[in-house]
Amino acid sequence: NSDCFNGILTSLAHVETHQLKIFPNPAHEQINVIDAQGSFIRIADAMGKIHLQKILLHDTELLDISTLPAGLYFISINEHQTKLLKQ
Repeated sequence: NSDCFNGILTSLAHVETHQLKIFPNPAHEQINVIDAQGSFIRIADAMGKIHLQKILLHDTELLDISTLPAGLYFISINEHQTKLLKQ
């Protein structure tokens, strides 16, 4: 029958992209996290010790890192990971 569709029908109605930003890097006292509202953030040192973890409630968050010793830290936001140098 020529009126029969044999295959997979897909539809993409809306694609939303975000430009997640974390700055400054290196940082001293605090870091800004932009466009990550509702995301889960974790900051861990090179040994894997978690120093901060929380759900980001706002589109722009200012996180205090002043109590962290200087060193290299790994920031995970949901499935994304980046490095932060604390001076």
